[in-house]
Amino acid sequence: MWSAALLAALFAAWRRWRLLSARVNTAIANDVLIKLLRAGNLDRARKLCAAAPRSVYLGAVSAALAAPEDPRPAFEDAFARAIAPHQASRWMDLVAMVAGLVAVVIAATAARIAPPVLIVGGAAAALAALNLRAMRRLRREAEDGLPALIDALLARSRPVVPRPPSDDAAVEPEPGGVLYLVASEGGDEIGRVPLDREVIKIGRLASSHLCIDHPSVSRMHAVIETTPEGSTLIDLGSGTRINGAPVNKAVLADGDEIQIGDIIVRVTSGPGQPVTRPAPRRETAPPISTLDLRSGTCPLCRGRTIAKRPAVAGDLIPWVCESCGYAQLFAPR
Repeated sequence: MWSAALLAALFAAWRRWRLLSARVNTAIANDVLIKLLRAGNLDRARKLCAAAPRSVYLGAVSAALAAPEDPRPAFEDAFARAIAPHQASRWMDLVAMVAGLVAVVIAATAARIAPPVLIVGGAAAALAALNLRAMRRLRREAEDGLPALIDALLARSRPVVPRPPSDDAAVEPEPGGVLYLVASEGGDEIGRVPLDREVIKIGRLASSHLCIDHPSVSRMHAVIETTPEGSTLIDLGSGTRINGAPVNKAVLADGDEIQIGDIIVRVTSGPGQPVTRPAPRRETAPPISTLDLRSGTCPLCRGRTIAKRPAVAGDLIPWVCESCGYAQLFAPR
């Protein structure tokens, strides 16, 4: 009786530990990976995958990132190889369920009922059932998260084919046809870059296309994706405003003012003139870049329903505002 209960508990607990180490929060990991890929930060995406070497999903993503062509076959092959040992160990869950139930039946029908055996055997059988469910969930989450990730990978590797000019079009661009980003601090221009490439990175890093060396600006603060349809700004979780309104993603237009930390970046057509208007004073609230969700207040909607989610890849802890969905990632303290 006791031997059956202990065997069931040992098998179920060992399998649970293996499955927990093999699983990550696929939805949050996908959001982070897609942002990194859209920003062109492939090295950080690889480091994120390498941070969880036991993860079945991130191991397959790492293989897809290294694929020279179509990443889907590489992902599927790597995922199948990584999940095979877990599939082969399902017999342990079945044995744990049977042994746990046998121990419960014996303990319940014995002349003298043994409550500890009932508890251990029942818990082991329930844990084994949860392990079988976790196996199905592990595969389902990978299948659900794969399409968006593959799209981001293909967009990263898709070559940009220049459109040939038409017969009646001038070879030189018309005045005002190219949008420029003009950054200023205290009325002095500190940076200028044209929106003439597919991805523009904005941040404090020297490798950024618009490098803003200011303490209120994150290392990689935002990116701008430019297509024939227009330019779209994507905030990378540091807090960005356009014309005074907080945004996560927004289409840019000529004349827009982007607030990156304490810096004002103006969108203008053509080279334009240096921005002479100083940054607006914000006396009622600190800059959005100095606020984070750990303070208990969302910097976007001022909501106070903040949730701490499970860690991504073992070292990045997401905090999410349940009112507006705004999320920030932090390293463990």
